[in-house]
Amino acid sequence: MEEAPTPLYTYLFQKTAIVEGVPASRNDIVQFVANKLGGAHYDIVHQKPSDKALDAIRKFEVMNRKAAMHELLSYGQQLERSESAHELLQSIDEKG
Repeated sequence: MEEAPTPLYTYLFQKTAIVEGVPASRNDIVQFVANKLGGAHYDIVHQKPSDKALDAIRKFEVMNRKAAMHELLSYGQQLERSESAHELLQSIDEKG
């Protein structure tokens, strides 16, 4: 079965985790890490994820690293392997 491309907006807002019974999207996790764990501010939309639910991510670690960081790493790996990313890099190289 061939995988169909997913628009970035859809990819960001797909629910990918359940934290203390609350579904969380990739965007929710990125916002939480940027705003609470990473010292940056990121706000793609005005609707905020449930801090109480996402704060539970702080409790979980894998190999001495917050579980949320592993989740972000997987997002980067998925995006790097996407056809869209390869097309963008090829277009940049051609114009470069």
